[in-house]
Formats: sequence, structure tokens, C-alpha cells
Amino acid sequence: RMTAEEARTVGSRTLYVRGGTEALERVRAAAERGLEATAGAQAEQEPALQVAARRPRPDRPYGFLSFSSHEAAVASLALLAPGSNGGSLSPTIAGSPGAEVYWAHNDMGTEETRPPRPGMTEAQARDSSTLYLSLGSGDRTTRADAARTLATDALCRLLGGDGGDAPDPDDPALAVELRRPPADVAYAFLEFPSHAAACLALEDLVGSRDGGDLGGLPGAALFWARGGQGLKVPHPAPRDCWFCLASPQLEQHLIVHVFERCYITMPKGPLDPFHCLIVPIAHTNSGALTGDAADEMENVKERLRRFFQAKLGKELFVFERAMETRGGYHTHVQCIPCAPSVAKRLEPALRGLANRCRFPLREVTSDLSLTPLLATEETGAPRGYFYAELPVPVGEPRRMLHVAGEGERARVPLQVGREVVAEALGKPEMVQWKQCVLVKEEETRSAEEFRTLLMEYL
Repeated sequence: RMTAEEARTVGSRTLYVRGGTEALERVRAAAERGLEATAGAQAEQEPALQVAARRPRPDRPYGFLSFSSHEAAVASLALLAPGSNGGSLSPTIAGSPGAEVYWAHNDMGTEETRPPRPGMTEAQARDSSTLYLSLGSGDRTTRADAARTLATDALCRLLGGDGGDAPDPDDPALAVELRRPPADVAYAFLEFPSHAAACLALEDLVGSRDGGDLGGLPGAALFWARGGQGLKVPHPAPRDCWFCLASPQLEQHLIVHVFERCYITMPKGPLDPFHCLIVPIAHTNSGALTGDAADEMENVKERLRRFFQAKLGKELFVFERAMETRGGYHTHVQCIPCAPSVAKRLEPALRGLANRCRFPLREVTSDLSLTPLLATEETGAPRGYFYAELPVPVGEPRRMLHVAGEGERARVPLQVGREVVAEALGKPEMVQWKQCVLVKEEETRSAEEFRTLLMEYL
């Protein structure tokens, strides 16, 4: 028999029950009722209220109860027996006198004593963006916050964010919300912006899209929660957008030139002193190169290409990641000048990244618009895409396209273009845009210089 202190030390989630088959089942049912009562209003969404019962052999007068966590076992034992170490069970609970309950090691009765995997498989949770978090033993607030941080870091890393920093204001698709029931219980919920985001984080953290033990937080586990719909992140109004000209969030000192339908601006954390963005003036999250400003943006892009070649002796690398980020997204095209020695390394870097992230690329050989290539067969509606123009020594740039939905388990990192350029430069630290941010005075001077030199090409 283990004491409560010994059980806490080893993280036991198993109770030994001495009694017949009927007693074991009655005690199991009483334990589940107690957990449901503790969960209160969250009971409908709590996937780990199950208590598994097992009797090693039918003729043995004892069995085992297994719980989802040590904390759940503690709470149940407090309801079943008079002391934290266990003891005699009331006949009202067990159905007969003489029944007892005590702590047991988790491996008592082999693997079958462990509770069934709580919650749903990923296939059963297609509409859920909520994960159930079993906290295990320890300070619950600290562990819940730590789990949220692990999930956020995973999304930032997998989607090419800021290397584990808190999500940027314009990237709510990386936000993970922690929700805890009002009662002091050993579980919580993590809400993700989408089912896909929850899948990515779950597979990275536990090694399975169906859930399992949380490796970065011993004793904790993550599984799908029933009915969770995740964060409802609305598309921002223009006042909240970093690229809308009327928005207070716009950093006007970065703007180089404004045209009729689009404008040129410098980014935060440029990869080159003349790294710039072409941004449609109208707020839209559909592809810039397929929207109403597409013709003008094409013209501006060609002027930039001539400017970089004539003034800087550099080639233009163009890319657009036109994929839904569920809020905060104002479509734009990135234009990065690259020295010839760097330009020739862009295609191998892009293809290597595509292979690692499993997103198929196809070369666009037609001069026609991208729009027909993006239309869905059923409705004709455009799909998201990643598009790149790779400079070549002679002739027109090589055009590469990935269409959202193509490729099994494909993902296109948020910072895909930065990753390609950083690899071509041999400077992996430049993937993190915050490592390249200039002070406002330097940004202002760079924009003014860019504006002056570019003027004759506009």
C-alpha cells in the first residue's frame, strides 16, 4: 500500500479496490459522478471524466481504477474514503461491507489498468479547434500557462513566426487562448484559431494528431475536446490593419510612393536596404496578384525590377503568400533585391523548403493571369496560394506556384520567403524579422533614400 505522499511523488493515477465485481463497478460509477460534479458547467466539454476499471482475474476479490491524472484520483479518493491514504468504503458506495480503496502504482494490472484515451481522434474532431489539457500534479496555474506557451511556441515555429516569441499583433492565427473552469480542477482547455492550427500544435507537442502525453511538461497530456469551436477571430476593420492607409496602425514613415490602386512601402525588419512591399490600397485578404489592383501592381513590379538592375546591379525576387490567416491580413507582394551570387541560390533554397514542408510547386509557363489556375472546380472561387518569381541569368523570371489544398499534410510557413532568402544568404538568423528591425530614424532615412533613387523609374 502506498501513502498519499508516495502516490504524489510517483504521480499515481491508479487506485486499488478490494471487493467483488459489483463493488468495483459501483465504486467506478461513484468516482465518475464525483468528477462530473467537480467539473460543473464544463462537464459536457470534459473528455477525461472516464474512469477505467479492471479486474486482473474474475476470481480475484480486487481490481483497479485508473484515472486521467493524479489530481483526478486524489479528488475521487477524497469522496470515496475517509483519509487521503485510503481506507474502508461505505456500504452505500460499494454495495456491500468490507470493501476498501487504497493507492496503487500505475503499472498495477498491466497496461489495461490505464484509462482509455480521453476525447476523440483527430478524424472525429474535424469541427473542433479546442484541446483538452490534463495538467497533472503541481501548481495548476503555472502548468496551464506553461502548456499555453508550449503551444504558442509550436505554432510560431511551425508556421514560420517569430521563433517562439509571443504572436505578433498582425498574426492572430498564431494565438492560443487558455481557458480554465471556475473550479480549481486539474484540467484546462486550449483554444486555437482553427482546427488545422490545433492539429499542427498537437502533432508537434505529443507526436500524434490524436493526442497523448505532453513531452515538454511531464505529467500533462493533450487531447481533443468535444464541441470546442476555438477562437472566433474576425477580420479586422481597416482601423486595426497595419496596411490600410487610413489606419492609425499604419507606419507612414515607411511609405515610398502611392499610386492609384496600390503603394510601395518598406517592411519592418528588411532583408535588404531596398526590400519593399507592393500593397493594394483597398483592404482585401484575397491574392494581390489576382485582385482589382493586379494590373497596376504588375506594372509597379516591373519598374522595381528595372530599378534594382540598373541602380543596384541586383535581381528581383518576388513572392506572395496569399493564404488565409483568420484575421489581421491585408494582402501584399514582397520584393527583395538580391545580388546575382545570391539569386542563383534562391531556387534550390525554395525547392528544399518545399520538400521539407511537403507543399508541391509547379512552374507557370503561361503569360496568362494566375486566376484560372486558382479556381476551384465546383464553384470557380479562387483558392489560396503561394507564388514566387525566381530571377534567372537570361530571360524572364521563373514563375513558381503552390495552390492551397494540394499536397498531403502540406504547410507553407508564414515566413516562407524570408526562409528562402536567409538560406540563400547563408544567414539563418535573418529568418526572424525582429532580428533585422531598424530604429525609426534609420527606417525614415532608408525610405527617403529609396524614394529619391526610385523617382526616375516611376
